[in-house]
Formats: sequence, C-alpha cells, structure tokens
Amino acid sequence: MLALTRIAAFMRSGGVLRLHDLIYDFQPSQAGAVFTRWFGNAATDPTQGYTSEDFAEHIRTEHSTFRWLFEPMLSAAGFEIATADFDGSVYGTYTCIKT
Repeated sequence: MLALTRIAAFMRSGGVLRLHDLIYDFQPSQAGAVFTRWFGNAATDPTQGYTSEDFAEHIRTEHSTFRWLFEPMLSAAGFEIATADFDGSVYGTYTCIKT
C-alpha cells in the first residue's frame, strides 16, 4: 500500500499507471489446484524460463496478494482501474488512472 501511495503522490491527476505482477485471481481455497496447474506449465530447464522450484520460491518469499485485496488498495491510493486482465489466474495486468 505504501508503494502505491508514493507512486500516486508523484503523479498528476489523469496520469496512467500500468502494472503487471503476480496477483492471484482465485479464492484461497483454490490455491492448491491453481498452483499445481501453474507449476505443471513451468520450464524444466532453468535456461528456458522459470521452473516449478522458482515459482514455489516466489510463493514462499514474495508474498503476492489476491485481486480482491489488491484492487481496494489501488482505489485507496487514488487510482481508478481502467482495465484488469489476468493470465492463468496468477498474472495480473492493470491500467489505472490517477484520480
């Protein structure tokens, strides 16, 4: 939340924030199934992309959040969500307008 507030403070009204990150678009009870599917599509060779071990490490250490928690934070920081798109229930891409 602090980072979003700081970003908003630097922007003028009408400015555009484009954000792409791991943001979960599922309920916590669905995590096992979603992560199993996500890990199943991971690279097996680390030179070719992120492996299932890389994804598991991210989940353990980076503390990504759920969409239903993240979107109210955007609003509270002073952004209006113009678009929100998700890939595989784990990658969120937002276009937001500073109000």
